[in-house]
Amino acid sequence: MAPRYSIVAGDFAEDPRADVSHFRVYLVIGRHTDKSGWCRLKQITIGERVGLSRETVNRKLKDLCTWGYVERRKQDAAGRAFYYRTIMDRGEPPTIDEPDDVDPNDDGGEYDGQGEFEAMHVSHGSEGKNSNVTHASHAGCNSSPPITPGVSAADHSRCDHTPSHQNDPSLTALPNGKKESPPQPPVGGRGRARRLSETESALREVTAQAPDDEAKRFAINAVLRPIVIQRRLNAPSLAGALQSLAGWIAKKGLTAAEAEKIVVTLLAERRFSVKPSDISDAVNLAINNRPPQRVLSGDVDLMSEWPRVMATLERMLGETAARQAFSTFVIDRLVTSRGNRVVAYVSTHDEWRKKSVELSMSAQFRAALSAAFPSVTEVYIETRRAAA
Repeated sequence: MAPRYSIVAGDFAEDPRADVSHFRVYLVIGRHTDKSGWCRLKQITIGERVGLSRETVNRKLKDLCTWGYVERRKQDAAGRAFYYRTIMDRGEPPTIDEPDDVDPNDDGGEYDGQGEFEAMHVSHGSEGKNSNVTHASHAGCNSSPPITPGVSAADHSRCDHTPSHQNDPSLTALPNGKKESPPQPPVGGRGRARRLSETESALREVTAQAPDDEAKRFAINAVLRPIVIQRRLNAPSLAGALQSLAGWIAKKGLTAAEAEKIVVTLLAERRFSVKPSDISDAVNLAINNRPPQRVLSGDVDLMSEWPRVMATLERMLGETAARQAFSTFVIDRLVTSRGNRVVAYVSTHDEWRKKSVELSMSAQFRAALSAAFPSVTEVYIETRRAAA
């Protein structure tokens, strides 16, 4: 059964520095405590309870500790986790210049039966004026000592003379006569405003590094910017992740329609953050859904075996990598040279794909062609333009 109550300091409700997130985190701390008052929930668990990120919970807890509402202690020697406890008594109230109406000779002894009449006479006299509550007025009917021994009326200040700053640390005078100022929000704003400021700064930094690279600028402005402005990019280095993603996406030759579809797909998943792998998966999905890109026509008989070649490549490289690399290739001819060497001449109109295959996939391509054409021993790739 979930806890029914949250025990927190009542004056927190009047603290002007606190926002709704402070309240929600503070109430969770006061709700889940052990016998000693310590809350052992992790920050991520607190965030899940109130719908906040762990980073936001961490900032709110730092504020609460700084303001004197919460104390914390390390859970282990490494300082990897903390316990939290609400602070109910946050220092003695300031001294009141005007003393309470209390008999200085009252020694707090047992009730002698006379005090009840005197207290009633003072409180309900002929003039109808109310006075301060005295020590005698706290006595019970059975003439027992006060409920809280050792606490006299002198320990209480009159409500209409209590300074307005008694419960507000931000207005309490320090020993040097200055007032304690509330902690200032970090430069760049708080919460979402601060995140957007950091994101815009990282986007400008990455864009500035590619002033003449149109493909990279397209990747930043058409794909990355709409995503990371609305979703937090979950990466150790924001600028580094954006730089890597922009360079990778720039090589994919995305169209404006494909970029728009990638953005819509990721934003349709109503999540607080995205990972770089989420973006790369969406880009690969858009590429896989492209219509056939082959613009060259190879030998009709040889191309009838192309599905077998692609099936072998997909088993060796994976479906996505194989389609990305070889979707524009065609087989032009097989030529037998000296020594019974059979060379497969293939071509593509895409110079980038040709270089990519030659650098890292030539062995796999040769093996795939040999599976469909057992006599093939070598592969020669050339680039040619499509017929007008």
